Amino acid sequence: MTINDTLSTETESRRFRPSSRRRTRIALGAALAAVAIGGNVVVYSQLDQRTEVLQMITNVPAGQEVTADMVRVVAVDVDPAVPVVSADQLALIDHHYAKTHILAGTLLAPQLVQDTPLSGLVSRWSLSNCGLPRFPTGLGNDPRSAS
Repeated sequence: MTINDTLSTETESRRFRPSSRRRTRIALGAALAAVAIGGNVVVYSQLDQRTEVLQMITNVPAGQEVTADMVRVVAVDVDPAVPVVSADQLALIDHHYAKTHILAGTLLAPQLVQDTPLSGLVSRWSLSNCGLPRFPTGLGNDPRSAS
């Protein structure tokens, strides 16, 4: 037996030899890492898919008719679960009536408009200019009314 033989047997005995239980855990960890990497690749590859949707240009009070000149087409990254009106569905919005006050910059959703105008009482109430509430002196948190 030479010195080289002795060194080679010592290095073989010092090598890392995981037990079968550890091998299973290592394989399971590697498989989990591969699935996580694959999932990230799928998610990040879909992030740059833009959809053309309709956005309000002006503020529209509740009950007012929405027309095509009040909207513009914008390309955005939007989740499929978010309800939006795509650019090719302008007919869903054109000459319909706003259910609620729609602010400029809002991405339009089908739920924001309806075919018919608001009923008389509802439209008068929602379109009226409600002033600030007035309380009798001594009520509320007005420091002037404290005695």
